[in-house]
Amino acid sequence: MISLRWWFVSEEKVKKVWSGYKLYAQTAFVPRSGYELTGMTVEQDRTSVAKMFANRGESVLEHQAKTTWLVIAFRENFGGYFFDRWCGESSAFYSMSCMLMHDVGEVVVGDIADDGNPEHENKEAAELEVYWRLAETCSFYDASAVYWPALVGPFKEFQKKQSQDGRALYALDKLEAVLMQIFLEGYGVTGHISEKPYETDLDNYFVQVTGSDKTADTWAAHLKWLLRDFEDKITEPVFSVMRFAIKDVRGKDYEWWDSYIPTDDISLGSLEK
Repeated sequence: MISLRWWFVSEEKVKKVWSGYKLYAQTAFVPRSGYELTGMTVEQDRTSVAKMFANRGESVLEHQAKTTWLVIAFRENFGGYFFDRWCGESSAFYSMSCMLMHDVGEVVVGDIADDGNPEHENKEAAELEVYWRLAETCSFYDASAVYWPALVGPFKEFQKKQSQDGRALYALDKLEAVLMQIFLEGYGVTGHISEKPYETDLDNYFVQVTGSDKTADTWAAHLKWLLRDFEDKITEPVFSVMRFAIKDVRGKDYEWWDSYIPTDDISLGSLEK
């Protein structure tokens, strides 16, 4: 059963968020007809999400959009999830805008998997620089101004997990990746760690923890580890939505969930501590 220890987390709200996420994620599989009609793309088989995903994968833009949707859904359904420290009543705007642009740096550095690869942790400065450039285009300050765009503050806190709001955004960024794995598994599309051209120590650790090499399992265990020191007001709704989603798809909870208690003493080379 989903814990209802926090007053702002109810099974009804958790179900609403997962239902809304599934509906929003389905828009990725509705091609814009104008491009097909004008001969710019090849007509796709709309009868199978599995075939469409195999042909097109997922873009960073789609991940950013879905994470932004989660910001809206969590803000509206789970009171207290955000502390709202950014600019008073404008906080919702800044947190949504931050997530809508948070991976723009990958235009330059690429999408480096968060699987224990040290390059993932080393890309922050480059990503901040690109994000800053985009944030400036939304700011009334010009590039030579001494002020940095207001949108940069939330992003820096998101990168460093320095505040409740920064951690709240970080958690949703990671949650979205797991929810998409669960969503796709519902359509018969399952990722496996064994299919990777390489396996990191982190990969192998979570395969051992879960007894599964399915990404819907290993990424969920990784998320539980990443959020091990986060406040309950963040982890309670995040984990509740994730566990409801997997039960919706598989008909049962993660079998390893209650037996896996993450700690910070994983000694696996260059892993994040």
